[in-house]
Amino acid sequence: MKDEQNNSGLPDFIKEINARNRELQSHALKINDVMRNLSHSINSIFNEDRLRTFQMVSKRAEQHVANLYKVLKTIDWQKISENLSELSSDVIAFSKEMAEENIYLHIDYLDEFSINDYHPYLKREVLLEWMERNLEKNVEALKEKEFLKRHHRILEQTLVAYRNQDYELAMMGLYPVIEFFVANWILSQDNQGVFNYEEPTKLQLSKETVKKIAMEQLSNMKDDEFVNTFFEMKALEGMHRIYHYTSVDPLCRNSVLHGSHDYSELSEQDYLKLFYLLYALVPLHGMIFKKDVN
Repeated sequence: MKDEQNNSGLPDFIKEINARNRELQSHALKINDVMRNLSHSINSIFNEDRLRTFQMVSKRAEQHVANLYKVLKTIDWQKISENLSELSSDVIAFSKEMAEENIYLHIDYLDEFSINDYHPYLKREVLLEWMERNLEKNVEALKEKEFLKRHHRILEQTLVAYRNQDYELAMMGLYPVIEFFVANWILSQDNQGVFNYEEPTKLQLSKETVKKIAMEQLSNMKDDEFVNTFFEMKALEGMHRIYHYTSVDPLCRNSVLHGSHDYSELSEQDYLKLFYLLYALVPLHGMIFKKDVN
């Protein structure tokens, strides 16, 4: 009854850890009993030196188990739960703020900070610096994706154009990759997640389908819950926004590709934003959502 009271209000994974702690204590007691019984059983077989060695090993094993249990008992699982909840809320709020500027987080960015030291990383300039610093590595990561193999060369060419400060050309190469990926990912939803990159669809991408999937998934997520798909859903939202024909967004796909854009406005940051939109979408590969999309 006491354990149930202590567990009340804790998340499921904390309850699971507490249950494992109790199991560990139970196993430790069982190990001690087995060691004692075994010691008595082999007393007539081992000579005095061997018996002394065996008893020493037995005591060490018993002490290791006891020490491990003591360490687990000292961990404040409630505090960890509270910190995780605060972290997830702050990261999700930051992601929403950045999405207003077409800056999309990837789960990789979370590797930069710890649960106790993350606030300095939830800043626009720090995120953009990370994006620029890791750009070449992340382009190479996409070039290793089999489902993007027909775009490996164009991804490399966009990077070369970026290095040459030809940001307009660099960005023009990214739009087809984004559209290819999202269009065929949507089709994979009805094909057990299988992505047919050998014979991709030639049908026009339905922007409203993209928007509906993103809205349905985001509506089921809570701000105080950490969810791996949150970043991907925000990227889907952004993808719909810059592809929509009425968009006045600076990264508007139609005006950029159809020649009516003010290309003098495009900058290094615009390329980074567009690339990381693609980078944030790619983890959707193989992921299936339940949806009601007509």
